[in-house]
Amino acid sequence: MDAINYNYIGNGAHWEVYQIIYPDGNVPKSTVHKIPFSKHSIDANLKIYRAISEATLPTLTKFNRVDKDGKSYIVAEDLNPPGCDGYFVSPNTVRNARCEAMELIDIMYDPAKINGKNQHLAKLLGTDISEEQMEGLRRNRFLHGAEKYLYENKVKKIVGLPDFFDMSSNEMRKAAESGIELFADAFFFCVNTSDHTITFRIADFDCIILDQDAGLCREILYEANLNWFKESLAEYLEYFIDENERLTYLEMIR
Repeated sequence: MDAINYNYIGNGAHWEVYQIIYPDGNVPKSTVHKIPFSKHSIDANLKIYRAISEATLPTLTKFNRVDKDGKSYIVAEDLNPPGCDGYFVSPNTVRNARCEAMELIDIMYDPAKINGKNQHLAKLLGTDISEEQMEGLRRNRFLHGAEKYLYENKVKKIVGLPDFFDMSSNEMRKAAESGIELFADAFFFCVNTSDHTITFRIADFDCIILDQDAGLCREILYEANLNWFKESLAEYLEYFIDENERLTYLEMIR
């Protein structure tokens, strides 16, 4: 079956990621391909994914190794398939994304760096930039895919956030009881378009630590996991929620 579309999602320190869309009747299906910069990333991620799944934590339904044509990569569930009810996004992606202010400074000192991505900023060279303009450039990030869409079209309503936080706290305890130390970058959040409820998945496995020493107090590990989750959720609210509602929701998780 031939893919009908290859969409670049992004890349980080360990992977380059693509959404692959296939024909399947009237409704296309999709998967995600993660191309590693190091084969070690595949083995480490598979081990962590299995541990997360065995602990019955919210995660991807598919995360498999593929060896084809001398190359190895991961085929994973696409959290944002065609026609999805809201978008799963990672606050980590926005936090680490380059802002337009930094890009402008770069091309100011080295015009050879002007390209299609930053061409619109070149028009500002040699002009007086107000503090208000500069603040806007600091807010604007170079993003792709779901993060780009949701960063520019922010969520305006969340239903049941306190209940969601309580449920998620139980999941953080479950992780701790399995000796799993999570990290802020692990979490992806989605507010459903249909009913405005919020969910999360653990879908980035690079910074997760397994098999914590049995002597480590599980209560301490639980508190660490909960703090990482709370930090990631707060970042989600900061980056992707309408500014008129943001403070109300942040207060709910404090």
